[in-house]
Amino acid sequence: MRFLLQVCIGLFRDQNQRRHVVSILVVAALVMLFLGSTFLAPWLAAHLVGFFIFWFICIWLTLLMFLLAAYDLIAVRKAALEEKRQLRKQIFSAGEDE
Repeated sequence: MRFLLQVCIGLFRDQNQRRHVVSILVVAALVMLFLGSTFLAPWLAAHLVGFFIFWFICIWLTLLMFLLAAYDLIAVRKAALEEKRQLRKQIFSAGEDE
């Protein structure tokens, strides 16, 4: 359990990893949507429990993708604001030295 928690924290902190996971989730959701609408449609229509499980997983992956994308957006904005504050601090401290 502790290992899983550390992996999740690592995914949230690294921007490249977050975006990689989001792209994998997009591809997985699109593949599931395609398969569920074409090749698996007859099987899913015949098996009601399988139908609900399949589409629940597809919806869950889509929601997870949106949540990770929103978190990435917030994290990028926060980093940009912090960098902007640091630059202002450098500029004003350099101006005082002159």
